[in-house]
Amino acid sequence: MAKKNFEKGLEKLFSNVQSTEPTEEKEEAPVKDDSAADEQNNTRRGRPALHNKVIRFCTMADDDKVTKIRTIAAREGIAIKDLMNLAFDKIINEYEKKYGTVRLPKVKKGGDVSKVFDLS
Repeated sequence: MAKKNFEKGLEKLFSNVQSTEPTEEKEEAPVKDDSAADEQNNTRRGRPALHNKVIRFCTMADDDKVTKIRTIAAREGIAIKDLMNLAFDKIINEYEKKYGTVRLPKVKKGGDVSKVFDLS
């Protein structure tokens, strides 16, 4: 079986990232009461609960655009996620100017699986 070479992919992935020192973003954790601890324990297979404010998702984008975003982030010393949040804000604001406020769907809580599948 041929051995796979991942070096080229990693080199391409990190080719435009320039950093003299590793940066770490640390935020002080707010004081939590018991209810906050209960919400934090609400996880699925080790993933954060859906009501958390920050989520991770995957998408596809043009290689040149991603390279430019990485370059801008490195030059300005800011996180890529902050650039993407700015882009999302601009897109949402433009859409809402044209079509009105985008309302988020309400999340159902405590559903009954027997009702979903008519298991009486």
